[in-house]
Amino acid sequence: MHIQKILLCLGIVVARLGACAQGTFQNLDFEQAKLTFLPGGGNFISASNAFPGWTLYAGSVPEQVVFVNGIIGGFTPVALADSAPPSLVLDGSFSAILGGPGLSFVTASIAQSGTIPTGSESLRFLSLGQLSVFFAGHSLPLEFLGNGPNASQIYGANISAYAGQYGQLMFQTGPSSNDGINVLDDITFSAQGIPEPGALSILGLGALALCLQRRGRRARPATTR
Repeated sequence: MHIQKILLCLGIVVARLGACAQGTFQNLDFEQAKLTFLPGGGNFISASNAFPGWTLYAGSVPEQVVFVNGIIGGFTPVALADSAPPSLVLDGSFSAILGGPGLSFVTASIAQSGTIPTGSESLRFLSLGQLSVFFAGHSLPLEFLGNGPNASQIYGANISAYAGQYGQLMFQTGPSSNDGINVLDDITFSAQGIPEPGALSILGLGALALCLQRRGRRARPATTR
């Protein structure tokens, strides 16, 4: 009985620590979506049900309606990707889709205001396509950190200068010249910093040199005594 109480207390502490790690932001993995479809047919739901905590924009105009599993040309610049088809979901059951056909002359954005947790060094997220990220109106330079699940890429930005500050976090796709679809998921704040671009290059060259060295040793013929 005592062990069960201890485990329960530990679970509560871990859950609270996890919530604190994201500051006052919420629904950063988009898993709080509610699939309550609007009357009249079609895969439309309210923006507040699709993305609790977030505000969606077409240009500078807030959007109230979201289409599920696709962008309707010029109508919904931000859409909700459900687990079907899974090709549009980067992780979990839901992802955010920004931009797409018919949106060549407007930006598509998803934004939320909150406080970045104290001690944060970086902002990281999964993306399929190219996005711009802003905090409190400041553009955050992005670094490619590696490949993620379902053909996504992991990007990160140095957020240390804004740790503990309140402001709007915005993910935005510019006017689409090729009608490309951009997908966003798993936004996190991390105490781990972003490696400098030079450091990433050095690490890559070091790994390549080590691999070539090992291959050279394997290919070297054995000497006879």
